[in-house]
Amino acid sequence: MDFRVLHGLVSRAKPLAISSVSLHDGLDKARRVDAVEWLSDALDALHIPDTVLFTAFASLDRFAAAGPVSKGPGAFAVVMAAMVKAIEMHCTPLNLGRARRLIVAVSGNQSSWPPVERAQQALELCLDHNFDVPTAYDLLTELSKQIWEFDSG
Repeated sequence: MDFRVLHGLVSRAKPLAISSVSLHDGLDKARRVDAVEWLSDALDALHIPDTVLFTAFASLDRFAAAGPVSKGPGAFAVVMAAMVKAIEMHCTPLNLGRARRLIVAVSGNQSSWPPVERAQQALELCLDHNFDVPTAYDLLTELSKQIWEFDSG
């Protein structure tokens, strides 16, 4: 992993830990942007396909829609939990190990993993263990296939 990318991820994670930003319901716009940019950068650094990003962010949005996401480091743990769950679904255990090492490296200590595990459990319970739902990308792809078939036939 490129250390410049890792440094960029560390600096991108800082806004997710700011507790002074108000979260009324779910994720506010600024934190949502920070989360998607951080996830995108992290998954690019790990060379993981975009399908994982789509699944992680769809899960994060569904979780945030169910109720407020905690402020501060808890918000970062939820973002990481969504990433970990999406990697579990779409990738190999090797990718999962690399993601875990990235989370520990970005946070700076080993004690960052238990909050991510707790956030993952909360995410799984909230979403009723149903992470395999179509994303906007999936729906657009299916719609374009149907339009293509209709025009061709």
